[in-house]
Amino acid sequence: RNAIAAQASQFEALQAPLTAAAASPASVEQPAIDSALNAMAEVANARTAPPSSAQDLLGPSASAELLRAQADTYHHALRNILEPHMVALLEATMWRQIRDPDFMLGALKTYRMMTGLSQMDADYVQNWWVNDLPEFAPAAPFPTADAEEHQLAAIRRMAVDDSYIAPDQALVAEALKTVCTISLPARAYRQLLADPAVAGLKEWVPANFAGPNGAKVFARRSDKTLRVGISGAFTYSGFHDAILERVEDVAAQAALDRAVFAGGCSENAETSVSALSEDILKLYYEDYIAQWDSILRDIRLAPLADLNVASENLKDLSSADSALKRLLTAVVQETELTRSDEAPADNKAATKAGSK
Repeated sequence: RNAIAAQASQFEALQAPLTAAAASPASVEQPAIDSALNAMAEVANARTAPPSSAQDLLGPSASAELLRAQADTYHHALRNILEPHMVALLEATMWRQIRDPDFMLGALKTYRMMTGLSQMDADYVQNWWVNDLPEFAPAAPFPTADAEEHQLAAIRRMAVDDSYIAPDQALVAEALKTVCTISLPARAYRQLLADPAVAGLKEWVPANFAGPNGAKVFARRSDKTLRVGISGAFTYSGFHDAILERVEDVAAQAALDRAVFAGGCSENAETSVSALSEDILKLYYEDYIAQWDSILRDIRLAPLADLNVASENLKDLSSADSALKRLLTAVVQETELTRSDEAPADNKAATKAGSK
């Protein structure tokens, strides 16, 4: 009884901060969420601990009802105070970045889920909210120590909600126009290259293959050194061990994004995972050729500054193990993607790749 009375007193004390929060409605023009977060902190702190003494544990207990009342109050505050401010902050951010297609797809996906236009994927929304939103938001989304905790709780609550804040259809339409400026295969290809397993591949460095005389024999038209090379994504191992392993997963995820294109992006509206995978690989092959063509055009024989340099370089070039032969052999190893000596057992490359 004492715990219930104490909790009732705390709930009554919440009226003032909650009334103050209600007096500061969510606004796209004023998207700061500090007042809503302050109210959530008050609600979170207004919790009486359930009785735990031996005497209290004997006989009937109101602990379950007490905890349920606390949870209900917290969820009610999330729905009616914090979530409207979160949606307003997202809307303000989207209008601010309305011509940024790279930002807008993730924002539009999140907005659709938070307003009931698409099925909620709490893991996706939480990740986007924490990692992508803060850089672009016009007001800090996490100004207090517990701000992230409350907002992630709100997103989890949305996953089981049956009613949502109404979307701004004009915003959805404008965001869709921006999203549609980049084709689905192109966007999926960007996501493939940004995958940590692909982006983290070891760079192919010409100096590692040109031999001990490479730095003397070769120069770069761009004035780069031979230590500057090509992304590991565009190597034989990068293709077989990373690109082919992930392209279908990336295509499948991109295909799920079709819900975002409802009412727009007609060229993206209907596509299969297999067709999208092929389109992604076509872009990859084009990029692969361009990357290697660029570096090979950039590398040239170094100028022969004097007779000694000319003698040494010509001696190297005429040898059976010259820097030029070493470099070209290494290039062939990286660009002959269909060679069978190291091809994967399932022969994915034979069906998806063409020799570069």
